[in-house]
This record gives sequence, structure tokens and C-alpha cells, in this order.
Amino acid sequence: MFIYNITFNIEESIQQEWLTWMHHFFVETISFGNFISANIHQVLIKEEMGGVTYAVQFNTPTQETLKQFQYQELTLLETQMQQLFNGKYVFFHTELKMVTQFQP
Repeated sequence: MFIYNITFNIEESIQQEWLTWMHHFFVETISFGNFISANIHQVLIKEEMGGVTYAVQFNTPTQETLKQFQYQELTLLETQMQQLFNGKYVFFHTELKMVTQFQP
């Protein structure tokens, strides 16, 4: 399993609008078939810079589909974010590979 994690820090004033938009982006992205699931996690640590921090994770079984997302859909996400929320967020990307999963 591969996870594409994008950590966003967004201004509190756009939090609900951003969450709604991100939900619609997930539905659209998953319909392309590159991911088996996607999650939004709120980071519970207060940032000195303020705002609200979220970890957005897209889950895929192969590294090839992860690369397809990066070339096809990531640009769309970044373009739409800039058009809708310009100057009200910062983000960084992390690629993860699941090594072990523990379940009861």
C-alpha cells in the first residue's frame, strides 16, 4: 500500500469551505480509479503560525498509480486550491509506503 500524504495548514476563516471543497475533490479523484480510498485527518497540535492543520491521505495499492496521480491530478488540486484559497494556506507532500499494518 502506498499513501500520498499532503499536509495543509489553512486559515480558520476558510476551514468549512475548504473541507467541503476537499470532499468534492476526493469524490472526483477516486472516480478516476487511481486510489482505493482517501482520508482527511485533523492534526491536533496547535501551530505557532496559527490556522488549522489537516493531513490528507490518498491510498493506492501500487506506486505506478501514485505516480499517475502526481502527473494528472495533483496539478489540478494545486491549481484549484490557488484559485479558490490563494494566500490562505500552506502545504507539503510526503510519499509513504506501508511496511507493516497491525490490526487486532
